[in-house]
Amino acid sequence: MDTDHTIDFVEYQLPLGRQQLPGAGTVDLWWINLDSIGGSIMAGGTVPVHPGETVRARRFASRFLLKMFLGAYLHIPGKDVFLIRNRFGKPGLDPEHHAEPLFFNISHSHQWMLFAVNAAKIVGVDIENTRRSTDPIRLAARYFSATEVEALQNVDGDLRTIAFLRAWTHKEAVLKARGFGLAGNMDQVVVEIDPSLPARVIADRDGGPRWQLLDLTLEDNMIGALAYAGNIKTINARRLVVQNRGS
Repeated sequence: MDTDHTIDFVEYQLPLGRQQLPGAGTVDLWWINLDSIGGSIMAGGTVPVHPGETVRARRFASRFLLKMFLGAYLHIPGKDVFLIRNRFGKPGLDPEHHAEPLFFNISHSHQWMLFAVNAAKIVGVDIENTRRSTDPIRLAARYFSATEVEALQNVDGDLRTIAFLRAWTHKEAVLKARGFGLAGNMDQVVVEIDPSLPARVIADRDGGPRWQLLDLTLEDNMIGALAYAGNIKTINARRLVVQNRGS
């Protein structure tokens, strides 16, 4: 599969229903507007969420949707999904309650949420808004390896911010897949900086699997990355939407 992947998300209306677990080489991606879904969940779809409640609504919707997705793949109600977190905060299924192999990851940015799931290999995702104001060289000097900083300095100024954000999503997707925190670990995963070259992990100083990285071009000036500990052959991409009440 190409490393630069423009995702064509197919609309999928609530209710979610039972989902088939994607096996080796297949990743299910779900793209969600938390403001739309959150308003429907919190207000029954009848009135909009008050602006002052936006952050709370997004958090609530995210937690609700995570259990709903996992329940759909496990074929149980979301309320019966038990989660634990590792010391870095990564959520996972509680093995005392769930014996099924299921690997998943989520990423948030403002109203957007990306959820990835696979039943065979660990998976990680990250999304970033390209409109965010940033100083790429200063941030790279703080978080990236010296080799990456030098490579970023060689990128044309007009492309430097995109190159930085692209590399950031690659690193974070890998670290999240591994279940590591970002602090003190960003320079341990060395990635391709040149935006004209395919996404790849050049070095993983902590060892681990051979990663496949995919760039995700998303809507609303969002970009993202998918990291998979194996070979990706198929991506099933869906955009969760609330059914039009007038239909």
